[in-house]
Amino acid sequence: MAGYAELEIALLDCVSAASGDFDATLKAMFRVRGETARINVGDALGRQKYEKLDLGAEFELAVNAMRYCLKIRNQYAHCNWDDHFGQRLAFVNVEEIAKGKQPISGFRDLTRRYVDVSLLEKQEQYFDYAGALMRFIRDMACFRMNKLRTQPEPPAQIGQPALYLLAAR
Repeated sequence: MAGYAELEIALLDCVSAASGDFDATLKAMFRVRGETARINVGDALGRQKYEKLDLGAEFELAVNAMRYCLKIRNQYAHCNWDDHFGQRLAFVNVEEIAKGKQPISGFRDLTRRYVDVSLLEKQEQYFDYAGALMRFIRDMACFRMNKLRTQPEPPAQIGQPALYLLAAR
């Protein structure tokens, strides 16, 4: 999850490859604050370019994968970890709970989300997949613009992992 910033750089690279203007893309994306805003700017800058290259659907898939990675990242960025009274690994989003109207009388009342090593590994693999999608789209743009001789192979598609475990184990 710490590698999320690499996805923003991959989006920058992907969009600037299609636009041919690294400077303008970098400045547009990174002048705005916040990860969602940067994705939105990158999406807006790249969408038409990729549609003209007949890669609109692929670009959208990559951007959506990145958005899901942001969702994974954000749930951990604003959480506190817990072992749920020695039973299993859990996290609590205290900021989310504090915004609610229900009174909380103690730690036992906090909403816990559970994870395990297997799920964390699947989430990490999805981050890798999102980055691979961005690189593939960038390389396909270069191929379609005759800047790359060999057509790249797409990464093997994987589904979105769960954000957390739903049932007790």
